[in-house]
Amino acid sequence: MNLKKITFLLFITLASFQLFAGSGKIDFVECSVNLQPTGKAVVGYCVRYTVIEGDLHGFYFSGLDRLKISAFSDKNYAIDSKNNKYNLSITDMGSNKYDIVLANGQGVGSGYVTYFFWFETDFATAGYLGTTVANNGEKLAYFNWAPTEWDYDGSKMRHYSLSVITPFEPTFTDSVRERVYADSLIMTEKWMNERYLIDFRNTNGRLEMLVHEKNPKEGTSPLVQIYMPENWFDTTCVKPYVEGGAKSTKLNDINPKLFTILAIVLFSIFIIYFVFKNRNLSNARKAIAEDIGWDKLSWIPPKLEMATYSIPGKICDNLNYVEVAFYLEFPIRKIFSSLLAAFEKQQYLKVLRNDPLTIKILEIPQTFNNEYEKMLFDALSDDGYFSQDELNSIMNKAVANIREKAWDADVEATKKYYRDKIAAGVEAFEKENPSKVVTVQDNSDFLYNNWNKSFIYNHHLFNFFGNITPGAFEQYMPINTDHLMYNDLLSNITPDINVCHSACHDACHSACHSACHSACHSACHSACVSGGSH
Repeated sequence: MNLKKITFLLFITLASFQLFAGSGKIDFVECSVNLQPTGKAVVGYCVRYTVIEGDLHGFYFSGLDRLKISAFSDKNYAIDSKNNKYNLSITDMGSNKYDIVLANGQGVGSGYVTYFFWFETDFATAGYLGTTVANNGEKLAYFNWAPTEWDYDGSKMRHYSLSVITPFEPTFTDSVRERVYADSLIMTEKWMNERYLIDFRNTNGRLEMLVHEKNPKEGTSPLVQIYMPENWFDTTCVKPYVEGGAKSTKLNDINPKLFTILAIVLFSIFIIYFVFKNRNLSNARKAIAEDIGWDKLSWIPPKLEMATYSIPGKICDNLNYVEVAFYLEFPIRKIFSSLLAAFEKQQYLKVLRNDPLTIKILEIPQTFNNEYEKMLFDALSDDGYFSQDELNSIMNKAVANIREKAWDADVEATKKYYRDKIAAGVEAFEKENPSKVVTVQDNSDFLYNNWNKSFIYNHHLFNFFGNITPGAFEQYMPINTDHLMYNDLLSNITPDINVCHSACHDACHSACHSACHSACHSACHSACVSGGSH
């Protein structure tokens, strides 16, 4: 069979595949960079597609520019909205472009599919990470990179987030953001602060930077340009800044026949892709009636970040009463006020003055219901005042514990579970103990009132009854944050990497890269971004 017949058959096969392929729209993209001192890193992507038409198999992943993927993880997978799990098949299309699909030809015809995949790369070699010197002579390391952009598939995405897990191991776990700013541990360009929502946290003993953009414009991704102390990195691997970044990859000497075949195949793929992509996009525009309301809440750090890996219907049933209050999104000041009011009612402490809030400890309980109560008493034991940092520490501890317990729980299902449990428990207690009923003097929120009753009825230290005003000290709590919010989980990604890799991979990359750029780059922007669901 000669080359023309092979090319024709390939053309027909690809055309048939495209005709019956589905399409989807991206809900959100979350990228995590686990950066090592050498500049090597594991990059993880979480991409959620909603199926628009046909059976959705996957998408094309591209737009890596100078970044080279040395190996994909063998732990990649996808989960659909019915909680079915799929392995992923990743095919190297050349020119740093990969076809990522559900393995074994599987497709999903409705709902959504969330793809998780990781790869190993080297930011120092690519020139995105290097060393530099500040005007004051301070030696710094820069990280200047943006995750891949997406084509029309991502035009309606609700957020695009980037997490950079640095090599730095902070000794502090509380008030991380404040410490980063106070000590200038990570410095950002001014435009980053104007463009993105930024936060910091201690993740498994390492300093993590979170960059979040809501409703990003089509064809954009969160670009970071940050500066860190040089001594966080191995300067034998992370080199000084070079104008223009890393050296361009040179075209290697390869078999001319292989070069010709690859160029023809790739060019044919592009022609087919754009002909049928236009058709799919036209249909997709008609099908999308409204935005998908998965993440409509504002970014007010710190956050409860659990929604990404949520398993539909899974309940987190081991939260204690303080964590339940945070989970149900009660105002933070109300939660602290409730604790204070209950312990005062039981005469473990006495509020001497409201403004500033001044408290005298009358008796320290021998045992506490949970660690937050002990932290509350510890905060008061030295001076009788709450500071912002002390309340932040309690709040951050609760967020960290909830994240650990409920990282894969169904948020709405879990909320309903606790609402029902609280209501049933209060009703049963008051029916069996009519003389011990607590009356909450606050009619603003029935659920909050019921939660107060529930925690008082079930607390081993409390035996009081009658009237209580749990929100009495709410306005005097010295804390700026009002609510905790749900948002997307950005995890510390350390999957096992399958290090097996083809020896001729780089040579093929170089060949396809040059051929495609010269033929298609200016006319076909989509070839350089990810997307193209099929």
